[in-house]
Amino acid sequence: MPRLWTLPREAMAALEEAARQRFQKQMRSRLSKAFPDRARELGEAEFAAAVARGIGEALDYGITAERDIEGFLHLYFQADLDPGSRWPWAEETLARPELSGSAKVEFMQRMME
Repeated sequence: MPRLWTLPREAMAALEEAARQRFQKQMRSRLSKAFPDRARELGEAEFAAAVARGIGEALDYGITAERDIEGFLHLYFQADLDPGSRWPWAEETLARPELSGSAKVEFMQRMME
């Protein structure tokens, strides 16, 4: 069956970047409401950078679903932007490749209850 259309790599990259920017903006908005003191303390630019770093860390740990990344970001901000140092047990859990991203976030959330 012939292809109906082909998306050039540059167009695909542009779509991915637009989705990434949309998600980061959405997370900045939600997290600034959840952590207003931290948002004020950091200021807009540093808060945006912290959100971007948190998303990057989540992805590095294999946490890829938007819902799970948001859960990780809440934990990330609760841990003063460094879950591994604040909660030494977290690093071992996050580094386990056999666990899904959802399982990692759920385990950490339960440990925080």
